[in-house]
Amino acid sequence: KARTGEWKKTLKKEDNNHAGVAAMERAGATVGIYGGLAKKHVFFYTGGMISIHRRVKQELQTIFDVSLEVFQPDPADRFKYHDIREWQRYMDEGAIVLGAYADKKLGGFLFARREDEGHLHIWLAGVVPEMRKQGILRDLLKKITHLATEDGFTMLTINTYPKKFPIMYELLPRYGFTLDHETEQSVNGVIMTKSFFTKDLTNK
Repeated sequence: KARTGEWKKTLKKEDNNHAGVAAMERAGATVGIYGGLAKKHVFFYTGGMISIHRRVKQELQTIFDVSLEVFQPDPADRFKYHDIREWQRYMDEGAIVLGAYADKKLGGFLFARREDEGHLHIWLAGVVPEMRKQGILRDLLKKITHLATEDGFTMLTINTYPKKFPIMYELLPRYGFTLDHETEQSVNGVIMTKSFFTKDLTNK
């Protein structure tokens, strides 16, 4: 039996074209909708459904709790990245927050905050262990690119530690992010390379 969320086929369809979805459902497939405006992304796979949704401030606590589960921050990181009041302030300033759901269970998220005019920064993103290796992070990156462009941003940035988050480091160049520069920083007393990536949203 296939695992929940195992992809079998990907189909793109126009909003008003339901023939492909109907045929898949008649064949016994579970069909999931990945939100978009001009097009919807329909995933054919067995055992579950994954969808990406933009969240509002009132739903922030659930995203916050999943972030704690994903990162399990020590006291220093909790102070720096996991203060719910700071998250709420960023939302008030125009942050974009996405949630990834499988069978209605929140399993991944992305939090992008507004830095300045035209600049959106992906501050945090992660997926719970049991839902990894299913393309959720990839789809979160695609969705935030779409929404950032739609909201008028011209630049998307993200920083990561290659040694600590190798999958993210390898994934970013595949989806249009360019390595801008790197620095050496102390993380809990350990010197680590920090990589700074940029994506130009004016290049279409």
